Amino acid sequence: MLQRNKSISAWQSGIMLFVLAFANKVLILPSLIGKKSRIEAMIVLSCLFLFDMILLFLFFLTKRKHPNKSLFELIKSALGNGFLVFFSILCCIFFFSKAVFLFNVFQNFMRSVMYKNAVTLVFLICLLPVAGYFVLSGIRTMCRTMQMFFPILAIVSLFCVVVGFFQLQDQTIMSSFSFLDFSFDTFKHIGAFGDSLILFLFMDKISVSKGEWKVVFSLSILGDVFVFLICAIYLFSYPYTYFLHPFAVFELLSFVKEYNGLGRIDIIVVILMMIFFIFQFSIYMLGFVFSFKNICPFFSENYIVGLFDFVFAIVIYFFVTNIQTTIFFGENIMSFSTAIPLILLPVLIFYAKKGDK
Repeated sequence: MLQRNKSISAWQSGIMLFVLAFANKVLILPSLIGKKSRIEAMIVLSCLFLFDMILLFLFFLTKRKHPNKSLFELIKSALGNGFLVFFSILCCIFFFSKAVFLFNVFQNFMRSVMYKNAVTLVFLICLLPVAGYFVLSGIRTMCRTMQMFFPILAIVSLFCVVVGFFQLQDQTIMSSFSFLDFSFDTFKHIGAFGDSLILFLFMDKISVSKGEWKVVFSLSILGDVFVFLICAIYLFSYPYTYFLHPFAVFELLSFVKEYNGLGRIDIIVVILMMIFFIFQFSIYMLGFVFSFKNICPFFSENYIVGLFDFVFAIVIYFFVTNIQTTIFFGENIMSFSTAIPLILLPVLIFYAKKGDK
């Protein structure tokens, strides 16, 4: 796989960020944040998106300083192989936990809106071979495929935002603001963010010229803006009944399910989320495989993919089994599995830069 992973362009890197912007954010996350007041929820979302942009800016600075090195190479040269293995383990947990949460939210969404009697095994059989093929084909093949689908994804996402504006209610909900509650809620939902970490893993395979950085930042911001608007429209559309509408982006089309005899047009959202889901899950699996390769370099990519599939199926079947455990997993375990490597990342980059002097 590593031999086939040639460089990807600025456009492909930006599109990957655009796709990841929707991961774990536009279905169940708005209803979880909706437990708080609208104003506090919007502040929490704004800070989390700002955190993602800071992470991307950190990647920009690191890539400009080390244009031909990966993050793992920097860590190994500055801190040694032991710290490289430790951080790689954290990255494996990071991507694996995100994949578990993403899968369970998506299968609950599909059962709710379409396949009510489908069992988990059906979703696993449909997903894992496709994601495994993308991973073994390499990041360039995956990003080229995402580039083909990008116009459709962008247009349909814009369509959902525009339609959602028509059901906004004319009301403003104000409430008291607690910094302690704000800090706790921000940390509790950080698990849905931080996906820009994938860029650091493939830093040496990303080819961005000096004038092309605006493409990467623009596509990332575009995805963040779409997601923020979807969350905002949802929060102000269902201020009191958010718990009855758990899947935010699907609910935006709830009042226009049929239009002029065309049938249910909310199927557009289902197709959109299916495409997003396959790409997002494949990216998480690719990040896991690449990180695991640093822990056990003598394992082949085929073996690591098979190991991921086996452990993933075990976790889905016996541990994260329903929407309640999924929410608990996302708000507790995933918060730590996301925050720890992301907090450690700037420290590692600092020592890597210090070691170059």
